[in-house]
Amino acid sequence: MNKHDPGGPEAKLHFGDNEFTILKQGLFVTCAVSGERIPLDELRYWSVDLQEPYRGPKEFEPYGVGYVQLDDDVIVESRLTVADPDQLQIGMPMELVIIPFITDDDGTELVTYAFAPAKEES
Repeated sequence: MNKHDPGGPEAKLHFGDNEFTILKQGLFVTCAVSGERIPLDELRYWSVDLQEPYRGPKEFEPYGVGYVQLDDDVIVESRLTVADPDQLQIGMPMELVIIPFITDDDGTELVTYAFAPAKEES
C-alpha cells in the first residue's frame, strides 16, 4: 500500500460545508470524475449538493444554484443549468428541465431537475 493506492475498504462519507462525517470506516473514497482512489487524509474537494468527492479542483465542474420564484408565492432553491453569473439576471424567466445526474453501478443513467433560462419564443 502507498499513499496513492491506499487499498483496504472504501469509506462512506457525508459531505458538509467545511467538513465531512464518516458514516462507514474506510481508508479512501473514489473521485466522482476520475475514479481515482483518494486517501481520506488527502481529501480536500467535494460537493455538498451532489455528495461527491473530487481528487482536486480540476475534476470539479462548477454548476449554478439559485432561487427561482414559482407563481407569486413559492420560491425554491435549485440547481441551475448555467454556472456563469454573467448569463443570469434577477427576475429572468426560467424553465424546469431534466438533466443527467449520475450513472449507477449497473449503467442506469439517473436524472434530476434543474432550471434553465427560458428559451425566447419566436
